[in-house]
Amino acid sequence: MSDVDRYSYAENSQRKPKKLKKKKNKQFTVTNYVRTTPLDMVCRDPDRDLMYQKNEFGLVLPEDQVRLQMNEPENNENISSLQRSEHFHEPENYQPNISSNILQESTNDNIIRTDNDPLTDDEQVEMIQKKIKTIFTFYSSYGDRLNISNLKSSKFKRMMIDCGIADIIPKKKIDLIFYSQSKSRAAMSFESFLNALTKISQTLSFSKKGPVEGFHTLINKHMLPLYDEILKSPNYLTVSILENDLKFDEICNYVIKSVGTVLYEVYSAYFPWEIANSTIYTKLDKKSEKAYKQFINDFDICPSILTKTMSFQIWNSVINLENETYREMSESICGTKAFGKCLSFSKFVDLLVKISYLFARDSQDIPSETDLPSEIFIMLLEKLELSNGFLNLEKKTNKPHTSRTSLLPPKDVMMLIQSAKQGDSEEVISYIRQKNHKMIKKAEKMRFIQDGRIIQHNVPQVMPTHSMDKHSEYFERENQPLYEVNQLEEPQIEHVPSEPTQEDDTEQDLYEVFEMHCGLGYQTQGIDFYPAQNGYEEEKLLSSTNFIKMMNSLNSQDSSPLVQDEDIDVIFEKARFFKSQNGNESLTFDQFKFSLNLIAMKVFGYSPDGLQMLTQDYIIPLKDIVADQVTANTEHILQLMEILKDDEMIQLLELVYQTVYPYFEHYSENQELMSLSRFSQLCRDFNIFPDILPEEVVMDFFKTLSNFYCSSSGEDSQHQNLEPDMIDENLFVEVLALSALEMKFQDPQPSQIEKVIVLLDCMNNTEIAIQIYSSTGEDPNDKIKSAYPHLFQEN
Repeated sequence: MSDVDRYSYAENSQRKPKKLKKKKNKQFTVTNYVRTTPLDMVCRDPDRDLMYQKNEFGLVLPEDQVRLQMNEPENNENISSLQRSEHFHEPENYQPNISSNILQESTNDNIIRTDNDPLTDDEQVEMIQKKIKTIFTFYSSYGDRLNISNLKSSKFKRMMIDCGIADIIPKKKIDLIFYSQSKSRAAMSFESFLNALTKISQTLSFSKKGPVEGFHTLINKHMLPLYDEILKSPNYLTVSILENDLKFDEICNYVIKSVGTVLYEVYSAYFPWEIANSTIYTKLDKKSEKAYKQFINDFDICPSILTKTMSFQIWNSVINLENETYREMSESICGTKAFGKCLSFSKFVDLLVKISYLFARDSQDIPSETDLPSEIFIMLLEKLELSNGFLNLEKKTNKPHTSRTSLLPPKDVMMLIQSAKQGDSEEVISYIRQKNHKMIKKAEKMRFIQDGRIIQHNVPQVMPTHSMDKHSEYFERENQPLYEVNQLEEPQIEHVPSEPTQEDDTEQDLYEVFEMHCGLGYQTQGIDFYPAQNGYEEEKLLSSTNFIKMMNSLNSQDSSPLVQDEDIDVIFEKARFFKSQNGNESLTFDQFKFSLNLIAMKVFGYSPDGLQMLTQDYIIPLKDIVADQVTANTEHILQLMEILKDDEMIQLLELVYQTVYPYFEHYSENQELMSLSRFSQLCRDFNIFPDILPEEVVMDFFKTLSNFYCSSSGEDSQHQNLEPDMIDENLFVEVLALSALEMKFQDPQPSQIEKVIVLLDCMNNTEIAIQIYSSTGEDPNDKIKSAYPHLFQEN
């Protein structure tokens, strides 16, 4: 057995190594020595009888690059005796890193080149280490998908067979190398694996050329061909995805920035310790890896898009890199330096982009070569938007979703992508640069008001750390809607009366349109608007039904709907959560204005005149349209009221009054007036709507007569503090009569008297009518039957 073999495996041998003699006539001192295994005193070339030392990079270098410091001339050839010197002692805190050193030495000699482009030494070292890491990860996770950091003995031997090393070195020696480098453990780390490769290169026959060239031969003839075979495996990902070849161009950055607020909320919800100042870095890797597994499960990424093997291959390809790409991307997206210790936010975004490529590759609609990275990324965002993880995000963050809680970019961003795809990428990038510059300037300017006080944004607090506040504020500021930017709080100053401005007129017009649509039926003439000093006299609410009705009346120039039905529903849902944590069932005036801002962004993009164009060209003209409808409704109701003045109709209404008064008394709760909500409940209980008439028609009559009551009650102190939408028992009878006159029948048409009696008969035969009259013992139809017996003759 040679000296090298004896010193390499003495730890695993029962025989003690033979003690070597030293020469006393020479004194040597050696600095920065390195050994290749725990018991090696020095790395030795048996044929050339040379010693190797570390250089300033920690490299193992031959004698022509490093001289041992001796007390004799440099050309002394008796260097081999240093191997047996008693002056060699291993430092206690010594950590070998031999293989990476030899990699660096190989690149210094310009031996390893993998492409035609010249690479720097550092780039070659990084490239080779990455490929070796890929081999290590592949075999570590093979059959054990979650294991990417420890290589078991069986996987190590399988690797040696696949790369052809087992044909050169006996299996027993391979086992000895494994256990000597793994410290007799069942698995070895990546650093131990690198040291094992160094030991293998010294054991092979081509190590006679020197450790550097021997290691180079091992890599080129055995490991790199194995790497190429791994890439062809169906269980492995493509090189372009794993090796971070994806370029985050300005368009992709713009897309990410448009949804950066929500992405940051997801990131901070699943990885809060990454941005906590007190977190110990050494404990982050396992913790973040576990959270990553939870994230891909919650957002339906694994196994619907990725297998566990693929998901952790992507994780491993990203987590171990910290290059200039991530730093530049962080500054571009966040406006600050990269934040996050183990899995930074920029790495989190990179994970999503790489996952999007796999999602697009495996989907039915395979993307073409012309598809942009940003377009492919949006495909994934659409899927994540509908996942359970995103729907349950508000539970994780303890705050409700607002109008801006969406992973989908706005419409103007989508239009930019389409323009870039059609060949206008240079113009799109130029526009993005100008837009980013303007937004940054505007955001910085809007942070200060005239008295110099900084405006405090309502930034969601997920973790009580300064860094999160800063980054959340950046996203909130950069993605703040136009309406909110224009509504920033002004300093409290003394009010000075001034002439009405055009903005005041626009606000008044908007409110009139809003109030006209607040009722379930269009209101009639005679309504005045009373602007109060700090708002309006009462808060009106716009229901979803009337909001949809208003939006459907907005037509573009080609008479097509300006906003699609599905967009109307989404806009209403977002608007009702504006300035409301729990969300309103109907929209307030502020929420209505916010919805207009969302519509303007969807129709006109981020055009600075978008909101004004929508308001002036589409919304305010509705006031005249509604006014015409109100006039028509008023005239129609006046015509029906003339019918009620007929003598025979008056006699009938007296009988109707006697019949329905118990109903009025029951639903008015023994009050003199009945509210809109109680009347609506009465109509449902008596099946007036939707069985007999549409709700809108009946409520239109109610509001018309209610407004008449409000205007005629004047200074009546008894009803001075009641709601405006109220009717008394007489108006209640008239509302029912007007509703009966609107009933539609097939020919032959009944008379007006018969219509009222038909409605009354339908009401009296309901369960609620029988229940109310049960206490009196009377039949609700007795009075009508006695007056009009011919209409109740049995067939």
